[in-house]
Amino acid sequence: MSTNAENPEDGAGQPYSRWEEFDEANGDLEFTYPPQRKGFASRLLRGNKGVCVKGLLFLIVLLIGFFLGYLIRRHVHMQAVPHHSGRCGDSFWEHYYKPELAKKLRSYISTERIDTDLKYFSNSPHWAGSGVDTLQALYIESKFDNARLYDIQKLKYLVKLSKPDRLMPNTVSIVDTSGAAPVYLNSSLFSNGSASRENGRQEELQPFVAYSAAATAQGDVVYAHFGRRSDFDLLDEKAVNVTGCVVIIRRGKIPVHAKVAYAEARGAVGVLLYGDPEQVAADQNATWPNGPWLPPSGVQYATLIRQFGDPETPGAPSYGDIELLSSVYRQKADFPRIPVQPISYAYASEIIRQLGGMAAPSSWTGQLAGISQYHLGPGFRNTSGNAQQQVRVQVNNKEELSEIIDVVGKILGKTEPTKYIIVGAHRDAWSHGAIDNAAGTAILLEVMNAFRKLLADEPAWHPGMTIIFASWSGEEFGKIGSTEFAEQFGHELLTRAVAYVNIDAPVVGNHTLYVAASPLVKKAIYESARAVDCPSSIHATQRDDGDGGGGVHSMYDQWLATDSDYDSRPRVNYHNLNSDAMPFLLQAGISSVSASYRYDPASSRYAKAPPVKHTAYDTYDYFTTMVDPGLVYTTAMANFYADLILRLADSAVLPFDVLDYVSVINAEVTKLKTQHGAELKGHNISLAGLEFIVSRFAAMAEQFSLPVHFTPLSGQHADPFHTMQDAGMKILHPTKGIGQYIMDAEVELCRLHYQHNNEVLLAVERAFLVSTKTATTRHVLFAAGEEGTIVFPGVVTAIEAAMLGKGSWDDVLRQVAVLTNAVQSATDVIRNAYAPMALKQSSL
Repeated sequence: MSTNAENPEDGAGQPYSRWEEFDEANGDLEFTYPPQRKGFASRLLRGNKGVCVKGLLFLIVLLIGFFLGYLIRRHVHMQAVPHHSGRCGDSFWEHYYKPELAKKLRSYISTERIDTDLKYFSNSPHWAGSGVDTLQALYIESKFDNARLYDIQKLKYLVKLSKPDRLMPNTVSIVDTSGAAPVYLNSSLFSNGSASRENGRQEELQPFVAYSAAATAQGDVVYAHFGRRSDFDLLDEKAVNVTGCVVIIRRGKIPVHAKVAYAEARGAVGVLLYGDPEQVAADQNATWPNGPWLPPSGVQYATLIRQFGDPETPGAPSYGDIELLSSVYRQKADFPRIPVQPISYAYASEIIRQLGGMAAPSSWTGQLAGISQYHLGPGFRNTSGNAQQQVRVQVNNKEELSEIIDVVGKILGKTEPTKYIIVGAHRDAWSHGAIDNAAGTAILLEVMNAFRKLLADEPAWHPGMTIIFASWSGEEFGKIGSTEFAEQFGHELLTRAVAYVNIDAPVVGNHTLYVAASPLVKKAIYESARAVDCPSSIHATQRDDGDGGGGVHSMYDQWLATDSDYDSRPRVNYHNLNSDAMPFLLQAGISSVSASYRYDPASSRYAKAPPVKHTAYDTYDYFTTMVDPGLVYTTAMANFYADLILRLADSAVLPFDVLDYVSVINAEVTKLKTQHGAELKGHNISLAGLEFIVSRFAAMAEQFSLPVHFTPLSGQHADPFHTMQDAGMKILHPTKGIGQYIMDAEVELCRLHYQHNNEVLLAVERAFLVSTKTATTRHVLFAAGEEGTIVFPGVVTAIEAAMLGKGSWDDVLRQVAVLTNAVQSATDVIRNAYAPMALKQSSL
C-alpha cells in the first residue's frame, strides 16, 4: 500500500481499515478518503470578491430587518376594530364567515327532526336527577357521538336537591281553632291535573316549592297581593299585622324567593302561592284543552334558591365522582325557615272568598270566580258559630344529595381552537316541560346536526373558533348544572370563552322576537335577525332583497316594527339573570344572549309566557296546539340560533360593538342622577368623577370603533421604499412569486391583528368584573336583584341600605369608587392595547 501522509491536503487518499489492529489479515478492506477541497463559503469570502459578497449579504439582512420592522410598526399603528372592506384581500376573508355558507347551514334545519326530539323530551316528567333525566342525558350523549363531536363528556355533580315526600304529601287545610278535623281539604287539587299519565311514564312530582322548610304552620290568613316590598308597606300603612299569619300571595312580578323573604321579615309563619286568573285564566271558558288558559287545578312549581348553583357549595363545583372533595366545600345553605306551598286558583278562591278585614284596593282584586271584592284579612269572616277558622300549611319536603349530569361536546375551531362559543340548553323540567325546555333542547340538537352536515358537505371548512354544545341539568332548581360547569372550568372560561348562547323556552308566543343580552353582543344579534326570514304570516310582506327579486320580511324587520328602542333599533333588554346565562356573565364576564318569540303585550295578558309554564299542563299537545302549530316559530328560532352561532364562531372580527356598552352606561348614569341625585348631593357624594371617566371611555370606544386605515401589501407601490421591499423579497424567494409571498404575509398580519382586536373586546367585558372584597357583586354593571336585574348593583343597593338606615353613606361612596375604577379599567384596556393611537388623543 502506498501512502501519502506527508501532505494530506494535496488530493491523494490515505489508507484506512475498520479493524486497524488486524490490517494484515484484512488488507483488502482498505478505504480511501476522497480528495479534500476547500469549502465554497471559505473560497467565496476570500479576497476582494469576498468583500463584495459580504456587503451584499449585509444589505439583504438590512432589507429583511427594514421590511419586518415596517410590518411590525404598521401593525402597531393600525386602529382597532377594523371593518371588512377588502383591505386584507380575498385570500384572508375566505377563511371566515360567509353569508352563503350561513344560508347553507340554515337550509339543513329540519322541522321534522325538531318535532321528533320535542316529542321525546316532553314525553314524560323529567326533573333534575330523576331516572328519566339520566336517560335523556344518555340520549344526548349518543346524539353527540353520532355527530362525531370532539371530547364528549358526561359531567356528574353531586348536589343538594329538595323534593316532596311521596309517602307524606304536603297539605293545606282549613281548620278550626278547637283542633277538630279539617273543615276543607281537597288533596286531589295537588295532583296538578296530569294531562296524560300513560303506562311506562314517570309519575309527576306533587307541586311544591323547592327548598321550602319542612314544617307546619297555622294561623289567620292575610292577602298580600304580589308580595312585593311595596305591597307589604301598604299593609303596614293600613295597620294589617302579618306577624303570626299565613300569607297568601299571587305569582308574578318578582321572584318567589323575594316574596317569601319579605313575608318572613314581616313575621309571617307560612306562605301560600297561587296564580290569579287575572294572569293565568283571563277567559275561564277557554282553559286547556278548550283554550290556552290554565285550568282551575293547575299549580306552578317554584324554587327558593336566591342566587345560582348547588346551595351547599357556593363558588366550588360539586364533583359527583369525588364525594370527599365535594364534602370539604359543603356548608349549610341559608333558606327561609317557614313552610311555603303552591296551590291552584280553585283552592285559593276557597280561602280568599272567606277573608274578612279591610277591603283590598281595587288594583289588588283579581278575577277569582264569584269574588268581586278581595279583602286583606287577617282571618276569615266568622261563618261557623263560635269557631274561628284558620289555615294550616304542612310541608314535608326532603333535601338529599342527588347526582345530575351535564353533557358537553365540541366542534373544534380551525384558526382559534382555544377560543370558545358555548351553546347551552337545560333539559330538566318540573314536569313534561314542552315549552320549558324540550323545545330548547330540540333546537340545540338540530343546530348541532346542521353544523355536522355542513362539515360533511364542506370538508375544507371548520369554524374559526371552537363551538361547545352543552345540555344542562338542574336549571329549574336554581341554574345548578350550568353553574357547576362554570365553577369547574372557571379559569379556562375566563381566558378562552368568547360568548355564551342560551336556548331556553325559545317560543312562548308568535308576535315578535324578544332578546335579552349583554350590550356588547347587540351587533351580532341584529345581523343574525336580518339574515332570517320572518316566520309570521301577518308580517311576511314582500320586500326587495337587493337582487331585484323581492323576498319576505326578515325577523329583524318585524322586531323593529313591533318593539323598537330609543335608538331606533330593536329593543335588546338587559339580561334575564334568572337563566343559565347568569354564571357565565356575572362570574366570568362572558357576553351572553338569550332569545325567544313572545306574545304581544298589548293584546295578551301573558306576554312573557303561556300560563301553563312550570305546570303539568306544559305538554307536547299544548305546545303544538296553542303555542306553535306546525313548529313554524321553533324552526325559525333554530335558524336564528344557527346563524348567530356561526357568526360568532366564524367571524375574523367579532361582531361586538363597545359603543353599545357606552350607551348603556350613559343611560344608567343619567337614571342614577335622576332617581338619587338629591340624596347623593345631600351627603356630599358627587358623580362628577364617574361621569368624567365615562366620557373618557366613550371617546376611547369611538376611536376603537373606527375602520382601520392601511394599504394591503399586495397593492401597487410607486415609492422607492416599497420598490426596495419588493426587490428584497425577490432575493429572499427567487423561486416564489413576490405576489404570493406578500399575500401570505398579509394574511398572517391580518390574522394577528384581528385576533388582537378580539382579545381587546373580550378584555373590555372582563374589565367590569371586580373582587367581591371591595364590591357587593362580582359584576359591577349587572346583578340579579330581589325584583329583577339591577344595574350598578353595588351603588344602588348601598343607596337603598343607607336610606333605610341599614348602611352608611360612606359605603355608597366606596361603591361609586368601585364602579368608577371598573369603567377606568375598561378604558385602559383599549388605551394600553393601542398606545400610539391613545397618545394622539391629547385631550384624554
